[in-house]
Amino acid sequence: MASAVISLVLAVALAVPPTQGTSFYDLPAQHTIQQVQVVTRNGLSAPDKVFTDDYGNETQLWQHGPGQLLDEGLRQHDNLGRWLRRRYGAILDAFPNASQIWAVSKPSDNMIESALANLAAIFFRSRSPYLCPP
Repeated sequence: MASAVISLVLAVALAVPPTQGTSFYDLPAQHTIQQVQVVTRNGLSAPDKVFTDDYGNETQLWQHGPGQLLDEGLRQHDNLGRWLRRRYGAILDAFPNASQIWAVSKPSDNMIESALANLAAIFFRSRSPYLCPP
């Protein structure tokens, strides 16, 4: 089974023209981050369907049922959220602030759970309530 790859795109809008500075770290201190956009795929999920002719009833093998997010998928987004907190924590409030966050997800359980695990790891420094024990 191929593992899910989390695609991360960070679009950082800086208060400088694109010709100044060679990288984010080379920018003068007076320049600030105006916006960070994170686009991810859902975490590792169980398959939606199995071929029962080949293996019998395999749905019992998946932790939360077919098509649902696996514990490993929750860990993927917990790790991503912790990385985002380390990287951008200085510009975020300690607790979620609706004026700072806009989260959008398709209406499927595994995508919503991925977003919740990610946001929980960003804003709650203790163990994420969405993360299953290892």
